[in-house]
Amino acid sequence: MADVPWDFSREGRWHVRVCNSGDVPRFHVTITGPQVTRTWQWYVFDAGATKLIRVMPGDDAGLEVDISWFDTIDKSSEPRRWQDVPRPG
Repeated sequence: MADVPWDFSREGRWHVRVCNSGDVPRFHVTITGPQVTRTWQWYVFDAGATKLIRVMPGDDAGLEVDISWFDTIDKSSEPRRWQDVPRPG
């Protein structure tokens, strides 16, 4: 997907660092995945902001992270989705 504003990196055995690498905030952000310990949600994820999410330890090759977000606060845009495997920290 072109223009994906996210950067994922593994932080030790139990965490993934999620960064909004874009220059604008993202809205109604949801992160899930097979090894993500729970659904993580933020109303606003500011530009340049970084969050640490907890994941189950395991094979990095199987640690996919699914993220969805809106580019507008009122959800008038189409939701965007992306899936990636975090790079080693």
